[in-house]
Amino acid sequence: MSSDRQWMYNRMRDGYLNPKFVDGVHVFVQFAISQPEWTDGLRIRCPCSMCKNRKFLEIENVKLHLVQKGFVPDYYEWRFHGETTTRRNYEPGASHTSAYATESPGPYHTMVMDAGGPDLDFDTMEESPNPIAKKLYEMLQAADQALWPGCEKHSQLSAVARLLNIKSEYHLPERCYDSLLEFMKEALPQRNTLAENFYDTKKMVEGLGLPVQKIDCCELGCMIYWGVDSALKCCKLCGHPRYKSRRRESTKHKGDVPYKRMYYFPLIPRLQRLYASKATAKDMRWHDDYDKEDGVMHHPSDSKAWFHFDQMHPSFSAESRNVRLGLCTDGFQPFGQSGKQYSCWPIIVTPYNLPPGMCMKEPYMFLSVIVPGPNNLKHKIDVFLQPLIAELKHLWEVGVETYDVSQKQNFQMRASLLWTISDFPAYSMLSGWSTAGKLACPHCMEYSDAFSLPNGRKTSWFDNHRKFLPHNHPFRRNKNCFIKNKTISSHAPPIRSGKEILEHIEMLGLRKVTEADADEINSNICKTSGCGWRKRSIFWDLPYWSNNLIRHNLDVMHIEKNVFENVFNTVMNIAGKTKDNIKAREDLAMFCRRKELEKNANGKYPKANYTLDKNAFRNLMPTNVWEPLTELSLSFKDLTCTKLKEEDMRRLELEIPKILCKLERIFPPAFFDSMEHLPTHLPYEARIAGPVQFRWMYPFERFLRHLKKNVGNKARVEGSICNAYLVEEASNFCSHYFESHVHTRQRNVPRNDDGGVSVPIEGNLSIFTYPGRSYGTAKPRPIEGRELRAAQTYILLNCDEVTPYIDIYILKLREQDLRIRDADIDQMLDNNFVEWFELYALAEGPNRTTQSYPMYFVNGYKFHTIGHGTGRAIMNSGVCIKGTNYSENASDYYGQLIEILELEYPGYPFKRTVLFKCDWFDPSRHGTRRHPNYNLVEVNQSRRFNRYEPFILAMQACQVYYVPYPSLRQAQTDWIAVCKIKARAVVEMPELSKKTFSMPELAFQDNEMNLHQIEVVEDNDLGLLNDPNGGDIGSDVGDDEFESEDEIEHVLESESEDEDDDEDFADL
Repeated sequence: MSSDRQWMYNRMRDGYLNPKFVDGVHVFVQFAISQPEWTDGLRIRCPCSMCKNRKFLEIENVKLHLVQKGFVPDYYEWRFHGETTTRRNYEPGASHTSAYATESPGPYHTMVMDAGGPDLDFDTMEESPNPIAKKLYEMLQAADQALWPGCEKHSQLSAVARLLNIKSEYHLPERCYDSLLEFMKEALPQRNTLAENFYDTKKMVEGLGLPVQKIDCCELGCMIYWGVDSALKCCKLCGHPRYKSRRRESTKHKGDVPYKRMYYFPLIPRLQRLYASKATAKDMRWHDDYDKEDGVMHHPSDSKAWFHFDQMHPSFSAESRNVRLGLCTDGFQPFGQSGKQYSCWPIIVTPYNLPPGMCMKEPYMFLSVIVPGPNNLKHKIDVFLQPLIAELKHLWEVGVETYDVSQKQNFQMRASLLWTISDFPAYSMLSGWSTAGKLACPHCMEYSDAFSLPNGRKTSWFDNHRKFLPHNHPFRRNKNCFIKNKTISSHAPPIRSGKEILEHIEMLGLRKVTEADADEINSNICKTSGCGWRKRSIFWDLPYWSNNLIRHNLDVMHIEKNVFENVFNTVMNIAGKTKDNIKAREDLAMFCRRKELEKNANGKYPKANYTLDKNAFRNLMPTNVWEPLTELSLSFKDLTCTKLKEEDMRRLELEIPKILCKLERIFPPAFFDSMEHLPTHLPYEARIAGPVQFRWMYPFERFLRHLKKNVGNKARVEGSICNAYLVEEASNFCSHYFESHVHTRQRNVPRNDDGGVSVPIEGNLSIFTYPGRSYGTAKPRPIEGRELRAAQTYILLNCDEVTPYIDIYILKLREQDLRIRDADIDQMLDNNFVEWFELYALAEGPNRTTQSYPMYFVNGYKFHTIGHGTGRAIMNSGVCIKGTNYSENASDYYGQLIEILELEYPGYPFKRTVLFKCDWFDPSRHGTRRHPNYNLVEVNQSRRFNRYEPFILAMQACQVYYVPYPSLRQAQTDWIAVCKIKARAVVEMPELSKKTFSMPELAFQDNEMNLHQIEVVEDNDLGLLNDPNGGDIGSDVGDDEFESEDEIEHVLESESEDEDDDEDFADL
């Protein structure tokens, strides 16, 4: 491998075309031209990854192919272009090293040296290496050992690393892996050095592995045998023995078998590994290097919580390489819902120093603790967090010396925990605050106004939101639409600091669960004081924890899911799950003044106007019902944008209580459980801690699913997860050093890949350089007449280099006729500009034969023509383009994609562009309408645009899809709703950084918020809330109602009537 040709496989750098690659392509072309015996006239072989030296192409086409596709793998010697090659002769008895071992150190040498750190120097060793260094030395020898005598492509280590990565990514069982190795050894030449089986593979890469500690623990979860307690033989709290008793004496000496064992993965070596690899070391300083935008949050480093931490701890923030962490935990059932009841609780730590494209991805989620099952230990989870908290304290107070390979220097690395992430039940386990009962809200605490429903026997948060409204708001004085005869004068509960909370916990005398008699003492304190605290959380042991503005995050994912389920089950009247049942109506009559929903003369309750029986919504519901539901949906959509502004979050803090109050005027008190209340506090947390995609459970839920797939031995759940995770850590580290043509999970081509970035070619216009990728069989067809003229005109009017000439042409038209209208100018541009303009070959028009494709990838979208999408379940033919007014959504044009045409212009340089031929809907108010407050767009599919302008450039297109209008009115049957689509999961960064980062595609998120006006009706008359055309609520509706369920394997149990009882969580 030639070290001076590494540029051939470094085409991209930081998302842009590498200048060294462009220069190298020119050098290659000049060399190829200088070898006339290897050319075909003016054409040379194209060595791109698609042509593979099989085709002779024009020089400009070869350059374009190389820029877009890259070189064919392993083409360091240009043997198909006249370069002579020199082969190394293999000498029997000599050490069989790979070809690159005799030149500069190869990537696998670099990998081993990076793993060993700067102190690893075998040349200066004067004594035998220690066991760890010996393993690394053996790996260096494996990196030099050819896979078989004469092999120049792979060494023993490179082959094993690649195979290990394949096993890890595709979850191959060990037996399958062993069989594969057995077959490969048979197929390879004799005297090959390939590993025999999976055991040999692990031994070979053992030096890359990171440590894990197995810690015995009490079967009841009272304590772990760790630290000063590591020598105990029985539990110091309950007296349960540590080891299982042996049934009979064995001649073989075997170690004692503990009743239960946890796995702890030390955090320090995993954080050091981030600075040991060049693939990640530089990115760990990204948060300090990128240009921030005032008032806008793209990343946690933009948040107020991050800035506040820096101000409180200046010595920590002075070193940008110090690590900020987040912690998450959740339980899952490895055997599914129908199998054995087993609850396993992994605890995950993730660094926030990384850029958005890497942050929260699986390779950078560190599994720290596996809390063993089978039972959910609830608040005793602190027992298993002790090793992690001790390590976090050490990283804060002392730190650890770490080598930064990107800056080639040692530094004292420290780390801090910013916050925890969990669903609502796990929130209680981590924080110590009860999330069940009347005090479930951790923000309101004792200021909560929740109450128990006498008939439904559930806790209701009805009429809990008027205190969040402005002091002069009319809802505060309303005595009819909320709890009858009640007005509100109180204010929103104060926001307590961490120090105030800690002082309150210490005043109460709450203990940590690791202390003796903690359960009894904490239980007595809770009953006597009536507070929501159930324990002193172990996180208070961290010296900086009380200074954090946000310590535990409310999970937007589960809150949004539970709110939606409540709304859906009630509106769609799902039997057994609706919140509008007989008991709910009985409670409604007690607390509210809604006569029309009370029991009628027949002894039954009338059907409410907010319930439906069919799949319709708007126009089958009164305006006062669907409007607040729409506002609630839009508030979640705004809250989950990838880019947040502080002023928008403050606006949402005011708007969400108004929306909830509007819902309280409609739905019964039984509808409002704690999940309907928590959205009140989500904008505040977003304003303090930043975008929600860094603080919600979506990525962790996927990671848990990944861990669940690794359970190969159902009898040893935790051991299976541990073994697979250690293999994945080693393979992920190896993957950073694979050759550029090797595809791994981290190098996957993004969804809807459009082929690369814009590539400027000298002498070409910008309109021909925009990336895009056609797909499917090309069908040539002629283009002429009116269609050709429309295409040619549109291309000219949208070419940046032609814009000055358009301005000159318009100026001449205005000089000739001072009263000329804008509409007449548009018509003159369409009809006469082509004849007036001459530039390059554009005025001559494209070739008269075009290529038609059924699919095209551009701007992160995948477009289908209508014909190609007929009969398919998906819709990819909806097109949207901005009109002349770029500041208003009303100027958007909506249509359907009819054809995808690739036009080619004659002459050099190479010129092609792609046009979308579309059928446009009428953009006037008769054919397109937009809701003034909610920006909901609808188009009339029976009306069309009255001008012949069918073409747009592919690069201008945005994608939409159309939904049939949910109405039974005849006048609405022609109208369809427009839903805009986001191209892909990306975070747009400030313009100064000139970057966009790909995000894990977990949930739909807008890039930024749209302004939605929330209207409040001040009068008390809502109209009738019963449905005059509906039936009654009969006795067939069950009296029992289900609580909102989390997608995870546990739910809140029914609230006890006694407010002071401890909460319990039940495993599904």
